[in-house]
Amino acid sequence: MLRPFVVKLAWLLPCQLVTHQAHAQEAETGTDSLEVVVRGTRDADTSGDIQATAVLSADDVRRSGPGSTTDSLRETPGVSVQQTTPGQGTVYVRGLSGRAVGHSVDGVRLNTAFYRAGNNPYFGLIDPYGLSKIVVVPGATSVEYGSDALGGAVLMSTPLPGYSATGTSTSGHIYQSIGSNPLSHVSHGDVSLVSRSLSAIWGMTVISAGDVVPGQGQRTPEPASYRFLTRDVGDEYSPELSRKQRGTGFDLYASNLTLQKKFGRTELVARLQGSIRPELVRYDSITPRFKHEFPRSDSAVLAPLTRQMAQLEVNHRPHGWLRSAQFMLAWQRISERSSDRGLDEVCLSDVAGAVIEPENCNTTLQLVPSETQSLEWNSSDAVTLRVSGEGRLSEHFTARAGVEAHWDFISSRAEERAVDSATAQPVDARYPTGSNAFEAGAYAKGIYSSRLVSAYAGARAMGFSLDINERDDGTVGFQRALVDLALTSGVRWQFSKVTALVTNVGRGVRMPNVADFSGLGPRAKGRFQVPNSQIGPEHSYSADLGVKLLHGGLRLDTLVFFTRYADAVVLAPTTVSGEQFTAEGDRFYHSENAARVDYYGLDMSGKVPLAMQLSLFGRGLAMIGEERSLSESGILSVTPADRVPPYQGELGLDWKNSSEWQARIWARFRARQQRLNDPVNLDDNRIPEGGTPGYVTFHARASRSLGKDLEAAVLLNNFTNQLVLEHGSGFYSEGVSALASLAVRVR
Repeated sequence: MLRPFVVKLAWLLPCQLVTHQAHAQEAETGTDSLEVVVRGTRDADTSGDIQATAVLSADDVRRSGPGSTTDSLRETPGVSVQQTTPGQGTVYVRGLSGRAVGHSVDGVRLNTAFYRAGNNPYFGLIDPYGLSKIVVVPGATSVEYGSDALGGAVLMSTPLPGYSATGTSTSGHIYQSIGSNPLSHVSHGDVSLVSRSLSAIWGMTVISAGDVVPGQGQRTPEPASYRFLTRDVGDEYSPELSRKQRGTGFDLYASNLTLQKKFGRTELVARLQGSIRPELVRYDSITPRFKHEFPRSDSAVLAPLTRQMAQLEVNHRPHGWLRSAQFMLAWQRISERSSDRGLDEVCLSDVAGAVIEPENCNTTLQLVPSETQSLEWNSSDAVTLRVSGEGRLSEHFTARAGVEAHWDFISSRAEERAVDSATAQPVDARYPTGSNAFEAGAYAKGIYSSRLVSAYAGARAMGFSLDINERDDGTVGFQRALVDLALTSGVRWQFSKVTALVTNVGRGVRMPNVADFSGLGPRAKGRFQVPNSQIGPEHSYSADLGVKLLHGGLRLDTLVFFTRYADAVVLAPTTVSGEQFTAEGDRFYHSENAARVDYYGLDMSGKVPLAMQLSLFGRGLAMIGEERSLSESGILSVTPADRVPPYQGELGLDWKNSSEWQARIWARFRARQQRLNDPVNLDDNRIPEGGTPGYVTFHARASRSLGKDLEAAVLLNNFTNQLVLEHGSGFYSEGVSALASLAVRVR
């Protein structure tokens, strides 16, 4: 399994960045690291506590044994996760996801100009074992994190090596795990070189996972068995069945390099990072799942999906009231190559040479792979420039401000290729190649902190420009310029020694991206998208009110929240030259600011000590929502909101014996949910009749520290072997599985 990794190693050292709206990363004890205050961090920003920010450490991530960064967030307060294929996924914050949530790694936006709504695979390019921290900030947070942060922000950081006060030293970490279901392994290693003024860290990760085996002995169709399968009219297809869900396996190869140099009160940080998923199968396309008789595709895969990043940051700590100043320049490329070969149903007629449509067939039907294969290449090259600073204006008041600009250039092409002859014919690309999106903004945020009251308020003025190129078919290009304003504020009142009241309000902004303005081509459920140049920004208005109780080991957080997703861009029916349908019978759709969605929710989490070494912990998330659409859009005017996560949570016991043994046993539950992604969608093939069933699964984990440099752990998931279909998923999650891991520090 390691040979492909060695082959790709030279490729895996491209590009990365440094800090922005992520979080300050702690240097090791005993180091003399230059103090740098990073805006938006939990450590340096008391507003993080006001905003119910959730923080996961590297240990939290590693102990969950994730196959992807998404997996590590499953039990995070305020968060819900959806996957359509293992190895990637989407994080929902305040009911919003995909392009409506801001994602960044070390301050560089992961969101591209073709980032899609709902589930998309790009989050799967982040190496969970290469992160030092993940911070989830709920609510409208565009002031801190720019366009797209309508529902919140997911901020990921990679480690900084720090400096040594005693001279040059080296150290390293090795992590190895082996899992039973899916049969998998994770191999991660990093090495650090640290001196008084210069340091470096280099890390590499290999994740390799086989096919998932569902619980309760559930058997699923073998995708390859549908090829040339026949049935008599009136009968059903009978594919081969397997305990394994063929096509759910995946690999990830990732590497990162960070250099850190101190010049007195100035610090230079450079990062390179690269990751590749050689093949990521769209499992819900190659199996019929629910409500369909046969799959849509004979094969559907992203091969490969890649991410490369490079970043340079200068941090300066001047004297006086100005505590820090930063300059950051970064470049990121995300690219994908998708391949799809359809699966057609044909009639095997008794009459030689006769061509009979399947619906008129009275003999035998057969599934035949299409004679052509659709290939598509999309890539985003984005450049980010940021200058920011923070100052302490008084004992209680801190302010930060900055300006930034972000350019994103899109390349896109597509072709139809004859499978037998390999001859190719160019076709319309999904996006006009050479199109670009530009965002510029200036922001300011003030933070007040005292013993009884903490508060913050901020604003960002934002300007957007899109340049959509002309297509090869002569479709006219266009330019759009837009301006907008994001706002945020919050208060924390410590009204007793152990209890605090918090509240936050905000206005978020998302610029329509290249995909919104110019997406072209077939979509699921018989839709054909055409471009629309007349759309504007989306907005969110969020408010929450919560109570925090903290006394010794007791911690309880309860938060009620409201999010209004306004001017939402949705796919709405349209006409082209007066026609409603394509020649193939697909209905014409285009993007349109046609909806408003109101979400209401309750978010609870806490930990209650039961004895000296035992505590009870839990989390709960409940949401409801309503969507209203413009009557002229052709969509139902009032419906339940789309993509509302099911009621969910965890409840369990933690046990810790000094610093050697730790153990946890818990239950994870999800309620039934029947609606997925658009206002009338009750018949998605990923949802059974009556909705996705609810479930309760049981899990256990134990770890032991064998000295300060060695930790062994065992994780047992779903040990009652329940059958689990996560809402919106194209596959069943794993049945009973075990994972053993060993983490070693080498000095």
